[in-house]
Amino acid sequence: MKTKFENNQDIQRSSRPFLLDREFINIESHQLVWLCINTSIIPSIKDLRRIIDYTKLFSTVDKCLEYIDQTKNTTTFMIYVFDFVNDITDSKLIWTSSNSRVKETIYTNDSELINDLSYDVEQHLHLEKQNYNLAELKQTSTIYFSSSWISLIDFWCHLQYPDLSRQRLIEELKKYYADQDVQLKVLDDFNKNYKAENAIQWYTKDTFLYRSLNNALRQQNVKLLFLYGFFLQDIYQQLVKENDNFRRINSETSKLIVYRGQLISKSEIERIKNDTVAVYDLLVNKSLFSTTLKRDCALIYLNEQTRPNDDIQNVLFEIEIDLQTKSYHPFTDISHLSQFPIESEVLFMIGTSFKVNTKEITYKLDENLWIMKLTLEGSFKDYETHLKIANDKRTLKNCINLLPKTTLNDMIDISIDELNIIFEELLLMYPFDNQWISAIQYRTFAIYHQIHSNDYDLALINYIDDEELDCLRNIAKIYSDMAVCYDFYMKDLIMSNKYYDLAIHFYHSALERSTSTIYEKIKIYKQLAYLYDCKMNVNNDNINYYYGLKSIEYYELCIKNISDTFETEDYSMYKILREIARLYIIHHEFDKGVSIYEKLVRLYQQLTNGIRQYTGAYEIENIYRYLITLYTHYQPNYELAIHYQCTLHDYVMKLPIRTHIYDRDLGKYVIGVDEHYEIARKKEILAIHNKRLAKINLAFNKNDLARTQLQDAFNLYNEIREFSWVYLDIQTIQEKVLALDMIVKLDI
Repeated sequence: MKTKFENNQDIQRSSRPFLLDREFINIESHQLVWLCINTSIIPSIKDLRRIIDYTKLFSTVDKCLEYIDQTKNTTTFMIYVFDFVNDITDSKLIWTSSNSRVKETIYTNDSELINDLSYDVEQHLHLEKQNYNLAELKQTSTIYFSSSWISLIDFWCHLQYPDLSRQRLIEELKKYYADQDVQLKVLDDFNKNYKAENAIQWYTKDTFLYRSLNNALRQQNVKLLFLYGFFLQDIYQQLVKENDNFRRINSETSKLIVYRGQLISKSEIERIKNDTVAVYDLLVNKSLFSTTLKRDCALIYLNEQTRPNDDIQNVLFEIEIDLQTKSYHPFTDISHLSQFPIESEVLFMIGTSFKVNTKEITYKLDENLWIMKLTLEGSFKDYETHLKIANDKRTLKNCINLLPKTTLNDMIDISIDELNIIFEELLLMYPFDNQWISAIQYRTFAIYHQIHSNDYDLALINYIDDEELDCLRNIAKIYSDMAVCYDFYMKDLIMSNKYYDLAIHFYHSALERSTSTIYEKIKIYKQLAYLYDCKMNVNNDNINYYYGLKSIEYYELCIKNISDTFETEDYSMYKILREIARLYIIHHEFDKGVSIYEKLVRLYQQLTNGIRQYTGAYEIENIYRYLITLYTHYQPNYELAIHYQCTLHDYVMKLPIRTHIYDRDLGKYVIGVDEHYEIARKKEILAIHNKRLAKINLAFNKNDLARTQLQDAFNLYNEIREFSWVYLDIQTIQEKVLALDMIVKLDI
């Protein structure tokens, strides 16, 4: 008798449509466009496809240009065939529109054209291996980087794939490359010899498999990545295994340096250098990221002819790896697995974070290249500990729940069409699980639309009370989403209260079943704390105190379970502590709240890695400002208000000075600090301190002292009035001083 999973696979055999229609889909990174106008020369597609598999023929300029524009993210090699009696202006126009690096050569001999084309394609493929991430760098080099794409990669790396997944990929590719002997031979070899434990060996082979997978990643092609999902998962799992070995072998080595040569636009280099947000810029790779232990190997992929003023520049990344840094995304030396062991390749999984010190981006004139020094950033997602549960259905559900979702306040960077493709594929892969997968689908769409829609009702209908599947948490989350819709968007307090109560009921029912893992319990505690907090805001004062205490109770359960479960201190604890402190302050338990805020300051000061260090500084400033406001207006205490303002000032003065200054030679603002600017910035910080002290003194009716401090702030601003941004501050202070003088006259 067949299992449910095997029956799923039988249905797939008969119901799967082919995905790769050559008419519309190019799975490789480059293409050939052949334009023939008013000529009888018609090329042999088969001959052209020996050089470039994806070839398109056009007979009109307009359609050709339209197609090139539609495929502008694909490298295009173009040939324009014309009679000598015609003007060749159009030829130049088409070349210019399709490529920034134009090669205008007129051929009268077919063999010369084919030879040159073959050489150019070979050169392109050589450089392509190292420069897949050129486009991604433009997208991800930001301190605020947060991508649903990385969540999707996590989803594909942990999904349970039916055994037929590899066969489906092979069948699709055989149809796609139906008359290509070289590719068909590779597919036969792949069919006979591929095993999960040799995925990296197959990835490093110089075949269309490597190129098409990377192209799918670069273009974020959801359909293709469902085909390649099992392959991506095998690469990930092999990297995890090899990463453990790599760390063990290098246990006595604290740090390693790896290198990567890459071509990057000059504008992008300037953008990273001139970042106005923080000292550290965070780079996250959206594709598999290849580096080498050998500097000379990295230089091979750079262009020796590049000069300092060229649009495309040589960049050498020098990446420092602290082997004690914990990273959820694995990396390893794959020399012993690679088809090219001499390259000493170190491969990083998609989603790995690196921090770049933007002050250390330098140009080496003797080598005609930029040096960017990166450091591996730690990451602490531990999906392995909570995804895999005893039964297959729960494991599958947990994996599908990795799919990127939005909150009711934030949009996600994935389209509704892509979400549709994802769920269509899941429903085809698991036909016997369609009901609860559809429930997740409806809830995801409801969140995406950010309104109370029928999708919520459809999600509830499709969830089944299956103890093995443990859907009570999911039902509770739907009611929670509906409550938030009524509360924040529809302003209907009666309906929001109703759904808050239903959500709380189902979360408690889920806890009573005792089937939840510790990770799931932590999420339930966090949700219950949030729901009681929300109810506190929509009910009358008499019951608010009760809901506030319930919220604190469940936040503290989160803290306890996180501390007891995870070896490293989880960063999410800081946010929970902040919520507990806020609730204590609301309930006038000021000593408890302030004590937690003080603890948070100490915790944030201990953060040393790039993005969190920046976030920590931001949070510390916010905490001090909150305490200043608390002791100025809500729990008046002059000494404490002044104490926290002075503490905030001392803290800010110790932070690195970094902002934009005007470069007269470049004629624009750039990042940097000169001595004159640093002095001006410190005067501005001192002026702000005096303004805030004045505000506190005004609140406590110390008008004379406030006027003195405002005058001090005015004098400091006046000393740096050459900087345009201080003009408004000067004007505001003048108005406040005049107002104070008026008050003094009235008192007299």
